Amino acid sequence: MNSHAKRRWKFLKDCILTRNVKVDDDVSVRRFSTFQLLEVEPIDDKRREGKWLRYESRELGKSSLNIRHLTSDVSPSNLAGFNNTGNICVWPSEEVMAYYCLKQRDSFDGLAVCELGAGMTGLAALMVGAYSNAAEILVTDGNSQSVQNIERNIEANEFDFASKRVKSSILLWECEADFKEWAGHFDVILCADGLFFEDSHDGLIDTMKALLKPKGYALHFAPKRKHTLQAFCKKAEKNFRVEITEIYDARVWQKHQQALTLSSYDPDLHYPLMIRLEKY
Repeated sequence: MNSHAKRRWKFLKDCILTRNVKVDDDVSVRRFSTFQLLEVEPIDDKRREGKWLRYESRELGKSSLNIRHLTSDVSPSNLAGFNNTGNICVWPSEEVMAYYCLKQRDSFDGLAVCELGAGMTGLAALMVGAYSNAAEILVTDGNSQSVQNIERNIEANEFDFASKRVKSSILLWECEADFKEWAGHFDVILCADGLFFEDSHDGLIDTMKALLKPKGYALHFAPKRKHTLQAFCKKAEKNFRVEITEIYDARVWQKHQQALTLSSYDPDLHYPLMIRLEKY
């Protein structure tokens, strides 16, 4: 096992052993699990294989998606390989990004959108696919289990998609062959909480640079995690105009303020800043 894989496995093992992550929980799966921006309810349907949840925003016009979660036992065998953190749960940053994109749906009209590191659900990109007039959506992750599950989610919500414009694909940030066909193709890239492994920063920056059209931009939602976010932004400034926003939505900020009263909440780990990276 190489050094990158060892660090990823240690991260996941520590989460499990400290009970910060529990794969089988229906909703609460971390020490701090959610800002409760979306209503989440189990779907009781014996015809469906696996664990299905309905993500809904009654605040934003009863927008909802049926989303399948992976429920496999956590073990070294099924966590081996590419970063599998997105198969554990929907992390708070992905929840915030999904809510923000749904609220800003009109900004995606006519655009080609790609989500990088979408995990097992692709929640934000699928919200954009279902409730905006985006021209095209590509939902990607480097983990094959994640992409297979995303495909199930696309199929389950096909009635919400205007056409076959919503697709999924394996995409490794370090592998140019994976994204060569998409070079210069996208107007917008979405990414949530993809900065905690600093050895992946260069690959992420190179991938965004390759995929975006001239003057395209990326929205990345990620917590500070000590110096990690700043280290990424410093590297990204060589290729992008970088803007970091702490207060980008009134309701998200309100939820953050409320969470500050909880002993389980650490804003350095849980509150995502919004990074806008515009390609030079």
